Amino acid sequence: MRQSPETSTRLFRALTIIITGFVLSACVSEKDLQKRSVVALVNGERIPLSELYEITQDMAISSDGSYRDDTLIHEVLNRLIMRKLLLQEARSRKLTVSDAEAIGIVRQVREDYTDQEFAQYLEERETEQSQWEQDVLENLLIQKLITSILPEQITVSDREIESYYQNHLNTFQKPEEVRVRQIVLSSEQEAILLRQELLSKENFAEIARERSISPDRAQGGDLGYFSKGRLPPEFDIVFTLQVDSISQPVKSPYGYHLFQVLDRPEPRLLSLEEAKESIYYILAGQKKEQVLTEWMKDFRFRSEVYINHALLKSAFTSAQPGSHE
Repeated sequence: MRQSPETSTRLFRALTIIITGFVLSACVSEKDLQKRSVVALVNGERIPLSELYEITQDMAISSDGSYRDDTLIHEVLNRLIMRKLLLQEARSRKLTVSDAEAIGIVRQVREDYTDQEFAQYLEERETEQSQWEQDVLENLLIQKLITSILPEQITVSDREIESYYQNHLNTFQKPEEVRVRQIVLSSEQEAILLRQELLSKENFAEIARERSISPDRAQGGDLGYFSKGRLPPEFDIVFTLQVDSISQPVKSPYGYHLFQVLDRPEPRLLSLEEAKESIYYILAGQKKEQVLTEWMKDFRFRSEVYINHALLKSAFTSAQPGSHE
């Protein structure tokens, strides 16, 4: 199965970890798996060796032609098995993706790419757009399954939130931040001249809207608040400036920047009230993972997963990727 542009969700990764223990301990029971080049059976549905090769073909190869990382091979196989199990369960529950949902999710993912970037993405993965769309729709189906497994409401008490806060105070230490506007120009000379104008009387935000070549000109060059190291290193000079001061021209790959510091709050510890919402989502996420763990324990006993260990070992210790049909 080829990877889609979306990254795996945290809950999907949790499920993969849960299932690993019993998948890797399964044994081959089908006598014809070897001759048919089937690396695993998942409730009777095959995972051909060629599918595993397709994903692992770019992995590092030793000088003798064997794969260097056995653990990674097993991890990829576990993900294939997990994906197949979840899709089987989704279909058994008669979960579907409507035409409207399909159009919407494909359009949403495509918006992150220009036509050229998307064509390059497909080419690098040696996949067709139809296969990519199928992967995206299957991902949505898996998300629907996970949603159906989880309770609609996750309860997190105030006591749990306060306990987490007290035990993780370092997490809620707010670092030094600055709020900055910028104007980006194409030449150093233009930046030098404009800085003189700004120092005398001009309105920085207004000039940013008129003359900056950066997309944030629409917001008057306002970059909002950020801490040191969050933006490219050229931006760190703002931490040496006083509030309302304007930097000398700063060169970067984007052009020549003029920065104005708008605010510089002191580092401080977030209050419990300020941290409450983020703590709720952390604890709710942990509880969701626990629900999935319990569901998976039951699910695994209802599933039959067989791995052809002999084929897996021989294929990835003596063959080059793609040499097995």
